[in-house]
Amino acid sequence: MQKKTVFISNLDFAIEESAIRKIFPDCIEVRLIPRPGTDLSKGYGYVDFSTSEAAREALKMDRTTINGRPVFVSEYKPHEKGECADFKYSTGIEMNKLFVKNLPFKCGNEELREAFQTFGEVKDARVVTKKSGQSKCCGYVDFVNEADARKAISSQIEIGGRNISCFISNPPKKVEKKPQQKKEPDGGRRSRINAFVPRSVATKRT
Repeated sequence: MQKKTVFISNLDFAIEESAIRKIFPDCIEVRLIPRPGTDLSKGYGYVDFSTSEAAREALKMDRTTINGRPVFVSEYKPHEKGECADFKYSTGIEMNKLFVKNLPFKCGNEELREAFQTFGEVKDARVVTKKSGQSKCCGYVDFVNEADARKAISSQIEIGGRNISCFISNPPKKVEKKPQQKKEPDGGRRSRINAFVPRSVATKRT
């Protein structure tokens, strides 16, 4: 069933199944994840199709607007511990993937792809957008080969009259928060005083 299902997110919480079926007329089932105790959804869900070909075709509807919001359509990747979308992003250096910025505000995925495919085969090109659908003027270009990515970096690229900056994708590592030490009731004054008490005296007290 995995290959016949797509994951949808960034949905309006009050969206109805009928609105989703309008952009996926060939689907056999829409499964919105409900928000407990309400008639709303959690803003994401799954769409099932009868064939894997139909599911792959549905991926082309990524960022189609429903109720004023772009719907994110992606492959269904269940988590090992149950049915859950994989929200994790790679945190390592990907030599074939570029981070690009200074994009024109109206630059879309296809325009981004066209600008970089002159350097080699582009596997994916994606403009980063806000939840409202507005561009953040940056994005990612994923090449099939690392050599083509390096060629793009060393070249001058222009889109819509703007010079585009690009770098090897190297997402920052997640910083783990250090556990806070519990404060002593007296603010630690007793331990500071004991530091100046001779060991022999301290032993007699105990």
